[in-house]
Order: sequence, then structure tokens, then C-alpha cells
Amino acid sequence: MTMIIGMVAVGSGCKSKKKAMEAAAAEKARLEQEAELKRQQEEAARREAEERARREAEERARAEAAAPRAKLEQYFSTIAANSGNVASANRSISEALTLFASDETPVLIVISESGGIKDYDRPTTIKQYLEYLKDTGKNVNRIGNIQYDSAGKITELELIK
Repeated sequence: MTMIIGMVAVGSGCKSKKKAMEAAAAEKARLEQEAELKRQQEEAARREAEERARREAEERARAEAAAPRAKLEQYFSTIAANSGNVASANRSISEALTLFASDETPVLIVISESGGIKDYDRPTTIKQYLEYLKDTGKNVNRIGNIQYDSAGKITELELIK
């Protein structure tokens, strides 16, 4: 009889060990799944942050590229509007010239375009064009293409009539 009790005790001990091992394996699997889920969430958050940073950098680059164009348009309008006040117009001309590589920067005025081929008016310089705006008081051309040097100064300006 003691033998039977011993066998039952040993048998039930094996079942407990087996259940304990199964429980430990299940717990380990659950922990691994949680760790994998956490890793995936962190990876998704990292990708989201990188994408957001990329979008913000692109937006800043667009804003920086548009800033000289907007400044230039503002200077052109101001010079034309202040044509009656020579001192103010000359001050605006001096400020506008700081955006350019030199006073002799070419200004090309597109008078027509057909099939991708542009027809230009007689070339002028930025200094002459700004003086023209001051003299006429009319800013009728819009900015087309702007080319910059490595220092960010304008080296060529294309206007569209």
C-alpha cells in the first residue's frame, strides 16, 4: 500500500512538473510576444518620427526657397510704388541689390514662349531694371526663374512679361 501511495505521489508530482513546465513555456511565449509587439510599436514610432522630420525639412526647404522670391517681389513692388520718393526708392534699390551676386546680374525678360522656346526682350542688368522700376513706377513683370550661386546670391533672374 505504501508503494501505491508512493506511486500516486510520484505520478502526481510528474503531472505538476509537466503543468509547471507548460505554464512556464506559455508565460515565456507571452513575454516574447509582448516584447515583439513592443519592438514593433517602437519601430513604428521611430519611422513616424523620421517621416515627420523629413516632411518638416522639406517644408523648411520650400519656405527658404520661396523667401528670396517673396523678398524680391516685395522690393519690386516697393520700388515701383515709391517712384515719387527718390530717396526711399534708392534705399529699396540698395537693399534689393544685396540679394544679387553683383549689380551686373543679368535680367532676362520673356516676352513670349512657344513650344518650350522662349523669346526674350533685350537683356538688362538688375541695377538697370530696378532703376527702370523707379522711373516708370510700374511693376508689370512677374518672377519666372531664379538661379543662385553657392553663397545663395542670385546670379540670373528671368522675368515673365
